[in-house]
Amino acid sequence: MNKKISKIAEQIIMIRVSEEIQDDILDVFYELMRKNNIAYGTKEGDGITGANFEWTMCKTLFIQNLVSNLELRSCFYIPEDLKCYEE
Repeated sequence: MNKKISKIAEQIIMIRVSEEIQDDILDVFYELMRKNNIAYGTKEGDGITGANFEWTMCKTLFIQNLVSNLELRSCFYIPEDLKCYEE
């Protein structure tokens, strides 16, 4: 059983969400930040100090919301053939 799980774990780790989907999701977040005038950093001299508190809090909530949505879907929208083992 451990070898089977180990092989499955390797395959799961290799699952990637396409850059196009990632960009679409992030565009929603960035548009919300623009609409609310929240920027990543603060201009300081020739550079930028990064990860303002507001940005960090919003980004964390955004990512946690994505995880929660996936968790919910994976619990309640299981394909029929995967809901239980055949007897």
